[in-house]
Amino acid sequence: MAATPRAARLLAALKEKDKINKSASKSNLESEINQRLANLESAILKDESDGKDYLTVCREYMAQHGVSMLDAQRQVDRIRPELRRAYIRKNNPHLTDEDF
Repeated sequence: MAATPRAARLLAALKEKDKINKSASKSNLESEINQRLANLESAILKDESDGKDYLTVCREYMAQHGVSMLDAQRQVDRIRPELRRAYIRKNNPHLTDEDF
């Protein structure tokens, strides 16, 4: 029995929907993996940087990952913002808590 044109269109639409769902789930999986890696990197950096100042942590990150100082600072700022705030406070004693 031949499918009607409407049934054929519905079948094609369902197949396309399945392709989209598979693609979306793959994309979601990749996103979740990237997030977990970022969380792991964050936890490692926090463990390794306890008791160290901001510039020391940035230099270590730069050496470990082979990135520029600016990229290292961006990553450390994202992962350990309190280190940057402490660094700024130390070097700018005239600033108040409201400036942060």
